[in-house]
Amino acid sequence: MPPPAPISAFLSLQPLEPVFVFNSSEDAERFQNHLRQGRLLHNHLPGSRWVYMPMPNGLLRVRTALMRGGVAFDFDGAGHAREFQESILHLGKIYSNTNESPVQNRTVYLGSSPK
Repeated sequence: MPPPAPISAFLSLQPLEPVFVFNSSEDAERFQNHLRQGRLLHNHLPGSRWVYMPMPNGLLRVRTALMRGGVAFDFDGAGHAREFQESILHLGKIYSNTNESPVQNRTVYLGSSPK
């Protein structure tokens, strides 16, 4: 069974790293156990739905992305975006470049997509 997908994400400032948010603490644990990366802070937040991930190479920012999914991770290059996508077992989505958006392949979208 594949790991559950995060419903949202944000960038923690202390420590500086991305945090994935899940529907339940059980989903967070299954995700963390499946990927063997990231950490849960049970001692600070019992029943936490957050998984703190290692800082990916080339991450520029984390932002909301209402038209493509819940959260966008912007990278300095397509290679770093693909590396991050692989590290999270392709749970995100990377779109191909277009004439209107020539650097679209530098972003990984996570979370719920609009219906």
